[in-house]
Amino acid sequence: MTFSIILLGVLFILVIFNVGESIYAKLGLKKRTLLIILLLMLGCYFIPGIKIGDFTFTVVGFFLPLILSTIVLFKVRKLKDYFKFFVSVLISFALNIVYNLITFDVYESSILQPYLVLGIILGTFPLFLTKTPTRLFASTFLGITLSEIVFYLSRYSIYGNYYMIIGSEKVFATLMVAFVTSLLTYFFARKIQVLRVKRKLKTADRKLEI
Repeated sequence: MTFSIILLGVLFILVIFNVGESIYAKLGLKKRTLLIILLLMLGCYFIPGIKIGDFTFTVVGFFLPLILSTIVLFKVRKLKDYFKFFVSVLISFALNIVYNLITFDVYESSILQPYLVLGIILGTFPLFLTKTPTRLFASTFLGITLSEIVFYLSRYSIYGNYYMIIGSEKVFATLMVAFVTSLLTYFFARKIQVLRVKRKLKTADRKLEI
């Protein structure tokens, strides 16, 4: 059983028992919608990829995230939010290119895989640009996918018949870890923001009493 299936299963159980309901409620996601998305991901995981020439596009790692990301992108209204979104895409693109250029053979048997660390990084810093985990999911997917295509095409031009998988297991796992990390970061950031507001209100009340 792969890490992605375990993560999806854990998320599905957490949503069923309303764990983290306040987080996805603030994002405008209903429990039923989130459960359907997770079920789709679990189902699509077992659907074979579609091969086009030397490219293989997976359903769960490419087509489904592409549809979800397109929906998220169409909901962006302000020009400055589009700009921040594409800056986040560039960050994901650059980090994944660097990741692909580094050899991690020594960590193959390690529990904490390098792509999980990449997912945590992508789920934290770009969130300050995208503002919401749903936009971060979309920008991370687009950045990683574009970087994978560029990286594979460059290797193809050098080595010739190079087999390319777009939306691989590691890419999907990185994407899911980034999304979960962004949800947690978003939750704690909102909590800190609420605490700061309460502290300011208390300070103001004390000044009025004086």
